[in-house]
Amino acid sequence: MKTFLKPAATLLLLIGAVIFNSCITDPVSPDPVRDESVVTFRINVPGGAQPATRALTYPDEYAVKTADILVFRSGRYVYTSPGVITSAPTAPNNSTSAIMTFRASMVINPAPCDLMVVANAREIIADAYSGGIPKETPQSDVEKALLMTMPTGGWIHDTADADYRHMPMWAYMTGQTIDEHYCDNSSQHTINLTRMVAKVDVRLAPALVNASDVAQSKFQLHSVRVYNFANKGRLIPYTDGAYDWNAMTDANLHENTAPSLPQNYPAAGTFSDGENEYMDYSVTYNAVSNPWQYLTGEIYLFEAHKGVVPASGDGSYMQNPCIVVGGNFEGSASTTYYRIDFAQKNVQTGSATYMPVLRNNSYTVTVTGVTGPGHETPEEAYKSIPVNIEASVVNWAGNDITTVMTDGKYLLGVSQTFYELSGEARTSADTDNRLTVVTNHQNGWNATVWADEAGTVALPLDAVSERPWLRLFQSSGNGNYPTGNEIYFDMDAIGALSDRTAYIHVKAGSLALVVKVVQGPPLGPGTVTVSPENVMLPYTAQSPAPQSLVVARKKGNDAPDTSLGWTLTVPDEAASWLKLALDPNATFATAEQSVSMAAGGGTGSDIVYLYTTANNTAGIRTVQLVLNGDTPATVVTQSVNPITIVDTPPSGDLFTYVGAFWKANQTGERLIRVPRVTSGVIDGGWTATVIDGDWIVLDKAMTTDRNVGWLNGANEALVHNGNDAGFDTEHAVNGTASVSGTVDGTTPNIYFRIGLTSTYTPTTDTPARYGVVLLTYANNTKGYRIWIRQGEEADYVIHPDDVTNTNYKPYVKAFKPYNLTAKNMSDMGDNDFVNVDKQGGGWADYPTQAGAFFQWAGRQGSDYYPPNNRRKAWHPGKLNLTVYTPAGPGTWSDDVSQAQFWSEIKAEHETCPPGHRRPTATSPGTATTSEYIRSLSVNPAAVSGNAVWGFYADGFFDRRNIAFSNIGGGNNSLTNGEVAKGDYRVAYAGMLFYNPNAASPRRNASLFFPAASWRNAEGRLQLDVVNPNASEHFSGYWSATAGQHTTNGWMAQTMDFFTHSDIQYNESIRSRAFPIRCVRATP
Repeated sequence: MKTFLKPAATLLLLIGAVIFNSCITDPVSPDPVRDESVVTFRINVPGGAQPATRALTYPDEYAVKTADILVFRSGRYVYTSPGVITSAPTAPNNSTSAIMTFRASMVINPAPCDLMVVANAREIIADAYSGGIPKETPQSDVEKALLMTMPTGGWIHDTADADYRHMPMWAYMTGQTIDEHYCDNSSQHTINLTRMVAKVDVRLAPALVNASDVAQSKFQLHSVRVYNFANKGRLIPYTDGAYDWNAMTDANLHENTAPSLPQNYPAAGTFSDGENEYMDYSVTYNAVSNPWQYLTGEIYLFEAHKGVVPASGDGSYMQNPCIVVGGNFEGSASTTYYRIDFAQKNVQTGSATYMPVLRNNSYTVTVTGVTGPGHETPEEAYKSIPVNIEASVVNWAGNDITTVMTDGKYLLGVSQTFYELSGEARTSADTDNRLTVVTNHQNGWNATVWADEAGTVALPLDAVSERPWLRLFQSSGNGNYPTGNEIYFDMDAIGALSDRTAYIHVKAGSLALVVKVVQGPPLGPGTVTVSPENVMLPYTAQSPAPQSLVVARKKGNDAPDTSLGWTLTVPDEAASWLKLALDPNATFATAEQSVSMAAGGGTGSDIVYLYTTANNTAGIRTVQLVLNGDTPATVVTQSVNPITIVDTPPSGDLFTYVGAFWKANQTGERLIRVPRVTSGVIDGGWTATVIDGDWIVLDKAMTTDRNVGWLNGANEALVHNGNDAGFDTEHAVNGTASVSGTVDGTTPNIYFRIGLTSTYTPTTDTPARYGVVLLTYANNTKGYRIWIRQGEEADYVIHPDDVTNTNYKPYVKAFKPYNLTAKNMSDMGDNDFVNVDKQGGGWADYPTQAGAFFQWAGRQGSDYYPPNNRRKAWHPGKLNLTVYTPAGPGTWSDDVSQAQFWSEIKAEHETCPPGHRRPTATSPGTATTSEYIRSLSVNPAAVSGNAVWGFYADGFFDRRNIAFSNIGGGNNSLTNGEVAKGDYRVAYAGMLFYNPNAASPRRNASLFFPAASWRNAEGRLQLDVVNPNASEHFSGYWSATAGQHTTNGWMAQTMDFFTHSDIQYNESIRSRAFPIRCVRATP
């Protein structure tokens, strides 16, 4: 019997061309001081075969969702640099490989270090070190500690399962010196990324199966059980002794012959418990999707020991890794079971060599013959040596074989069975005419060339060369099992316009395979392209930039075409800041305005490196390169220093998102959507780029929440909110550092998602962390910053260390990011207010929400207000209050304290929670001692310069349809962006303050204030304007400072004039109600 197989390709991932463009200086110690400089890794991921439906596919097996670098020096742990995936996998030149990149911050230190690169392994690290890896931990201890436990029932292969995890992987770089040369790409580094699991596929030989009538099959496969597997696996293999993975090279990637096992293996907890513990898989015949009854892409195992040869009566084989297959023999109604060990059979001697289960290897178990029924139960089969079954176990490590034939004893395989080539001649110098042949037959293999598939007609002679037009360089070989012999075939150029076909017959003993080769007419003119279409570079000088260009010269069949020449040029207007080079070791001074490749030179896929000066201007720089004098090519854009950017948000009535917020334990999507307006001010190409914060990622995937308010057919009442349980998992962003698109009549929105790669652990000194995303639009000629905050505790915007005059430092306070409300606000219903205990207020759920409105203070000592009913949180969304009457006890306007100073009543009327209080607005005579202004304004004298007006994506506002409606009515009304209108959760656009000081301990810190409206002396909801005819928005917030008139109190105003934003202060009558924003009571 003969069997055809499609083995999975070797599970190998290569990280190649590791390019380091900049690093952080660390002159004294190995402790990292985080900064913006990053290291960019380019990862090459070779391809593989795609298995069956519902199982993991090849893209699933190579997916890298997280990548991190653990740094060791002198054998001890120093720090971890979290990576950010910066590009999705791409397959250049129609290859089966994939290329992707990630970046991570590194520290310049002249002392050599070892880099341990881990992918998809953050949960493993967190499980081993919940508080982070302690500094100075020995490397060997870290390697031993990083273990993963096999999920109950086996590896989860269903990507829709909530517990699905991408395959953890690992690589190692020893003796690295992270200096300036290392970072500016003066050298390149290649490492190998290796999965920690092995793959096992189980198949039936076609001779056993009747695909059209399964009942007539010799054997029907129904189930597979795996016994004696490792319950725990090491993420990091042994890195010393005989199995030193550090010494691996491209020539011996798979020469590990023994597994790396956890300590105490096979003790309890690391090894399965015999017959009592197994992985169980079902196999279902399907005439369309699985006619041959394959089980592929479902079994993934940790490394396990090699089995032993069964000895008479000693039962030693009982711990051998094995599988038990269940099926029906010759149409029997009863399912019986058969054991198959992981062993390769020597076809000459019949003896078996037992195999370990090795990481990153792919095993194909093929049932080649069944001679009778098996055991009645799986347990009986497990306890017995194999009977009535013949099977081959092949480890496809290190070759590219795609088709195999076997008769149960010998096998013959080839890398390809069909070639479709263009009409040009082929020689040993070409790459698309290669064929790999493998066999374990004792006499090797031989090959002949024929004009027909049956092998009866000789191949005709070429009219010009007068010899067969296809000739084999090697017509026989030993098979070199399991790697194979690589051969090539010469071909003459074809002159005719029609195709011609040859058949290569490959034989090993009685086994035979046919390889079809079709040569078509010569191809037309080749093409030259430059990729990618857009490149966004950091504002710092690039020597070279981490993102290079590829000039691809291709024939019509996508094969490389070096017969074409090319020239790539930087236009004159950008030549002062952008240069090109073919040499990664060039400098800006030696790079050139134009680079060229002559016909016959290069590889057909030529890399061009970008060199730039630092962008010290106030705006982004952009230029489109020119190919061959007249063809537009890549658009290169260089960002600006996030601190010196001059924001140019779209003008007019178009509001944009100016910030995004997450709690410290949140990471899920925030939605940025900027609709197109008729003026076309945002039309053209746009790009969003993370310019500060390697924990921030972007993508353009549409949210899966169909009830987001601005989607067609949405039911906003059912929308998912950022604080909901499970939100971060359901709406995760697995993105990159940059996304781009185009706005026009067909695509009328800028849309992208922002997500975070990890939660944040706040400290007393740093309660939150901050970042910046730059959004450029109008063909990337304009841009503005989106300020990112992760952390909900009170924090500074302007830090006390930013204030040089020590007299003013005490007035700098840490603000809470939420407005004050009542803890039981949800109980308000249709009522106008709820009562609040002393210091009994709570926080709004989201920074954009108005919270509640408070009058300056309730009347004190009044008979009609008992002590527990003096602090009222008024409804923020209702237009009119039902309690309002013109005058009299208990009315809105009478419910106001007449005490002159807050200090007289704060003990009774403070509603901020314990540890917090109202901020002051001003001290007598000067605004520079206002806690509002000192804490929020970078320029207290001008009270402006570091604030922007717009929307805020906090997981609530960005998920709702934004209404623009008259809130107040009459002359004191203005349209404003709001969501959840009329609800106690109503939320608004507003003002964001940020810290522009590059040297500040709170660089890029941000704080948002919603323009939450207010209630006038009659209790009516208002949106105040200074001039009803001007485009001005502002919202007031109460302070703890009494006004100059005893009936007034000071309030802070956040203002927007569309041309500038600032904070001011004013006084208001105390019967009005405003929101309150609390500060931390202690510094």
